[in-house]
Amino acid sequence: MQEWPDGDLRHRAFVDLAIAAADRDPTLAANIAATQTQAGPQQNRTVIGVVQRWAQTDRASTLAWVESFPAIDLREEALLAITSVSIPS
Repeated sequence: MQEWPDGDLRHRAFVDLAIAAADRDPTLAANIAATQTQAGPQQNRTVIGVVQRWAQTDRASTLAWVESFPAIDLREEALLAITSVSIPS
């Protein structure tokens, strides 16, 4: 996908990949969401999707990642997402 030209298809593929990877490799998913998706509302939704999945298995790492966000609004939304996730028993 790295070789795909910039555009909607490439962007959508990385969004889908980040969400799909979040359950198996949340660190990879976080990296994809942060570096391979275009800044804006879709990236924010992707980040929140990753946060919601990652927090189910490793809240501490998820929290550390979220606290590094430079965007205050996204950081606050992600922190709310972490607190609203119930950990499966």
